[in-house]
Amino acid sequence: MTGRTKWTSRFFILTALTVVLAATAFSQSADSRPGTMIAGTSQHISMLLSDGRVLVTGGDRGNGGDDTVQVYDPKTNIWSLVGHLPTPVFVHAAQELKDGRIYVAGGFNRDKKFLDEAWIFDLEQHQAVAAPRLTEARDNERFAMLRDGRIFMLGGDSNENGYIKTSEYFDPVAMKNTRGPDFPIGRSMGTATRLNDGTVLVVGGIATEDGKLQYLDAAYVMDPETNTLQAVGRLATARKQDTATLLKNGKVLVIGGVKDDMPLKTIEVYDPETRKFTPGGELLTARYGHTATLLDSGKVLVTGGMGRDDAGNAVFESAAELYDPKTGKTEALPPMHFPRVLHSAVKMQNGNVLMIGGYYRDPQTGTYVYPDKTEIFSAGDMTFR
Repeated sequence: MTGRTKWTSRFFILTALTVVLAATAFSQSADSRPGTMIAGTSQHISMLLSDGRVLVTGGDRGNGGDDTVQVYDPKTNIWSLVGHLPTPVFVHAAQELKDGRIYVAGGFNRDKKFLDEAWIFDLEQHQAVAAPRLTEARDNERFAMLRDGRIFMLGGDSNENGYIKTSEYFDPVAMKNTRGPDFPIGRSMGTATRLNDGTVLVVGGIATEDGKLQYLDAAYVMDPETNTLQAVGRLATARKQDTATLLKNGKVLVIGGVKDDMPLKTIEVYDPETRKFTPGGELLTARYGHTATLLDSGKVLVTGGMGRDDAGNAVFESAAELYDPKTGKTEALPPMHFPRVLHSAVKMQNGNVLMIGGYYRDPQTGTYVYPDKTEIFSAGDMTFR
């Protein structure tokens, strides 16, 4: 695959060590709305750190990638710049390791390069050091942290191989990458979810077969102990850019996505005991490029994404809804303050959810906006602030 076309026009993903010794802080009252990001980005990777802070790596601002590593502290309500990656990157993989360092791998950069580079970012030293290269360049790869601390990465796409069928493991102790099992067909933009038994569920995505674009309904379980892949039940509806949320009962909720350029509202539930999918109801708003976050209550918060109006026009959604896995029903919530597509959502230690970045098109000017203002969903009163 060559080049990158803006995702909104195609309904497709957009797709020297730098040391920063001093963090930059943007002050704002802790009891007001959340602070301002150093850089508002879409297609970044965010995560809850073990110390309760929220970290964001890379992303895109319409400029082909961002190199910032920024941290939000819920105690002070301040975003801080804690360092830079060696290259601007988005649609990459990133995960906190067991020792607190951050592993960053693959992705796409401003030079329109699919990356096989990887780094380990040290939050205390504010610097990134090179890690072993991936077994092959990939962006839009999916990843999951395994019980033993290794990172499993699969699929994605690259200039040489198109959609990728290979997978690999990164071992932070041995500091090396090894090949994992191959999938029957290359895939990108599906989901990968670690199940309670330590295996990884891989669902859906997109591929090409005989030169034709194909939305995938296939699902697999990868066993890291045996390094094997086993096909399980298929989705009722093939989809990409959906979400997969592990529920408290061990089942996985697959929500929304897109097929044939049409946003989906269907929900499917994967049962690891039967290894099959069953219908789980419907969203109020069909969407893809959204987020789905498990709350402490066991319900799932669904926000943002790309939808369509009755005339078939693209809609950058600010709509939010709450799904109850016990009843299979959804209820409308007050909307977010901004439309957000390809954003992220992180549940913090207090149970509230931090909404981060994304992008939307300004209806007045037609320009794309990458909001640097974050907002918090309060699990108590079910509102955004």
